[in-house]
Amino acid sequence: CPVVMGPHTFNFAERAEQAEAAGAALRVAALDEGARLALELAADAARRQQRRELAQQFARAHRGAASRTADAVLQLVSARTAARP
Repeated sequence: CPVVMGPHTFNFAERAEQAEAAGAALRVAALDEGARLALELAADAARRQQRRELAQQFARAHRGAASRTADAVLQLVSARTAARP
């Protein structure tokens, strides 16, 4: 499904910018603009399908981030534990 996001994405700014650049997400400045865009997408099957495919490609490209993060944390903890006298 295509993503419509507002202007406030500070807690995931990098991924939001990447998704927007990849065409996987559309950014709007205000709620009314987002509602209008969502209705346009709902009425335009071809455009919706194109955005859906872009969103799925983006999601596949970034799959596994939580697992990689957990592995990195475990490595840091192990390294700190091993360094203790």
